[in-house]
Amino acid sequence: MFSFFKKSDTVTSQETKLVILASIYMFCILMTEIMGVKTSPLGHISLHFWPINIPQLKVSMAIFFIPFIYCINDIIAQVFGYTAARNIYRISLFLIIALAFFSWLTTALPASMIFMDKEAAYDTIFGQTLRFSLASITAFAVSDILDVIIFCKLRDKLKGKSLWLSTNLSNFISEGLDGALFVYLAMYVPGTESFWSGNHAFMWGVILPYWVFRCGMSILSTPFVYWGVSWARKV
Repeated sequence: MFSFFKKSDTVTSQETKLVILASIYMFCILMTEIMGVKTSPLGHISLHFWPINIPQLKVSMAIFFIPFIYCINDIIAQVFGYTAARNIYRISLFLIIALAFFSWLTTALPASMIFMDKEAAYDTIFGQTLRFSLASITAFAVSDILDVIIFCKLRDKLKGKSLWLSTNLSNFISEGLDGALFVYLAMYVPGTESFWSGNHAFMWGVILPYWVFRCGMSILSTPFVYWGVSWARKV
């Protein structure tokens, strides 16, 4: 039985490390999809600067997982190349689509008598509307591959130097686009209010602090990217 846990002679160290990175990456993807729908206020912080009028800044619970997604993106692209990063992106996109489909399916099916009192809580957690699911899929599909493309372009332009610049600049751009796309596709309600008030104020009250937090987390996680690249390159 314990032979199952022994190191295989037919799998290289780098192949094992790529599987480990991909597994953590996909775990973070799932946690972002499941837990990211909850937002939490940043105390009583508001933003009132003409023409911006945001009564309360908020941050999504996905903030705990998204920095790792983009860090691992950069580590895989740096060590294993664009093709490996793109393939893992494609698998993850399929994973999000499958999660959305089975979340819809399991909430649509009737509950048994023994589960009836828990059905409302179950539906609250997993019963994302089709609009939220499509918004999440679209935001990930655009921003994640954009992060890989920008990182690889910068890496080639800088000839492999200044990894900190490549990883942070690609993260800043792609994370900002991800947040804006998701929030607008999932929450926008057409109206006559000005761009920085009403429904827009709520959405930018989520987008702006979320992006700032993610940029801050990206900067703080830069040493993790350097460590990850060094670890993944070791034979």
